[in-house]
Amino acid sequence: MAAAVSLASPLRRVLHVPFARRAIPTSYHFFPSGRCHAALSFAAAAAGDSAVKASLDRNAAEELRSILDMAQRASQRRDVFHTNFLTPPIVKECMLAIEKLADIKAVAQGGYPQGERGAQVLVDPELVDYLTSTLEKVGKVGVSCTQIPLLALEYEPPRTKSFKTVESSLRVDALGSAGFKISRTKLASLISAGDVRVNWSPVSKNGVTLKAGDVVSVSGMGRLKIGEIVTTRKGKYAVELIRYL
Repeated sequence: MAAAVSLASPLRRVLHVPFARRAIPTSYHFFPSGRCHAALSFAAAAAGDSAVKASLDRNAAEELRSILDMAQRASQRRDVFHTNFLTPPIVKECMLAIEKLADIKAVAQGGYPQGERGAQVLVDPELVDYLTSTLEKVGKVGVSCTQIPLLALEYEPPRTKSFKTVESSLRVDALGSAGFKISRTKLASLISAGDVRVNWSPVSKNGVTLKAGDVVSVSGMGRLKIGEIVTTRKGKYAVELIRYL
């Protein structure tokens, strides 16, 4: 059982290079210093705007410079980097600067609609009163907590792919092999190794029977949900399989 708590805190940004991991051409392997200088110059020019200039102090300028350095490391290493929580003015300045960098992409994480600088977390119900009454800072950032109904949680639904299979039985080795596109022998070895779970509990036998709503998870392969099951005229089972992507 859990309770939902709305945490008013700044948004984060993720800096990463929008290329798959592979051999990188030499011309793209390093973050060109010219682009970095251009970005810094652009950020300084943007700060010259009266509305923006009023919101940027020395600490904000240092934070912006630090994030641009992080962007440079992301480009050089071809890796994902996470910033600390950012205030809206810093987010604005960072995005203006990073838009000038062709090989860097910034992605927002955290927050929810109509919840500027906010986040939502699930906690033990016994902690709700403590958090809402005592949590005032996360690091150096002031925050406030408010309990919200579980049904009010905002989240991105998981991506899934549905397909159907016709099997002679509802055994985990039959449906699992069809859902994960592997042989029954391979799935049987995974079961023996303790890498297969049904509804988050390990299974040790290939003959475990599944039903609609069961979730099969295999280490390193993901999860599979059993959907609608219909018996065919020939006594087999037409099963909807829902694969989590």
